[in-house]
Amino acid sequence: MSAEVSVRNKLTGDEKFYSTFKEAIANAQTGDTITIHKDTGEELHINKTVNVTFVPGLIIKRKKEQMFIIVTADECSISSFTLVNE
Repeated sequence: MSAEVSVRNKLTGDEKFYSTFKEAIANAQTGDTITIHKDTGEELHINKTVNVTFVPGLIIKRKKEQMFIIVTADECSISSFTLVNE
């Protein structure tokens, strides 16, 4: 499995790696930090109160008509990414 996304537990500091954002968000708890290490090509559906960050310098490329981030949870934090229109 390629480690594209990680989840760091807010309470223990433990970090687990997943191949997709969907897997990572399913295993995240409130307050955890999800780090995107590589663009998986997915839409990011954020349905939990988590912090989402991207490794420095990561560029996300999407076509104009593509959705990228959908947030349905309160008090989320999303930081450190560059989105480029292809």
